[in-house]
Amino acid sequence: MPGSTGISGSGSSGVSVSGKTPAKVVGAANGLNVRSGPGSNYEKVASIANGAPDSVLEGSGGGVRVEHGGGRTGHVSADYIQITGGTS
Repeated sequence: MPGSTGISGSGSSGVSVSGKTPAKVVGAANGLNVRSGPGSNYEKVASIANGAPDSVLEGSGGGVRVEHGGGRTGHVSADYIQITGGTS
């Protein structure tokens, strides 16, 4: 189920995350596109598999900046991120 436990999807303005927060990708059967900026018009720089762990660095509105694969960062839709722990 996309957008549960802390980050609410569907364009919700209730997203407010800062600091490195453990999370995972949910509801993205074909993987989640990671983009160079906050929007679908930015270049795709990677893809994260459904169920894969990552860390949310910050988020507001419907998008979040995540750390994935070896410390790389990028932007994804909050609709497909589930918080799995507290901020660190």
